[in-house]
Amino acid sequence: MLGLRWWDIDLRARTLTVNQARVLVEYRVRIKEPQSRNGKRTLPLDGELVTALTAPRKRQLDESTAVGTAYRSGLARLG
Repeated sequence: MLGLRWWDIDLRARTLTVNQARVLVEYRVRIKEPQSRNGKRTLPLDGELVTALTAPRKRQLDESTAVGTAYRSGLARLG
């Protein structure tokens, strides 16, 4: 779950695609490919989850539009 990004979620298609994993190695967070061949997968989202994700996604899009490039540069610093 911690490795998910908004572009991994397609609210219209009601799917979530797992593309990466976040793991703790020697007290540092590492982002890497899922370990198994089945680790990369696309999963369906139910209507309740789509509804729950729609409001924060819209709010984030509105905030990023209002702030502009400062928002994107802040995200880039997060890595």
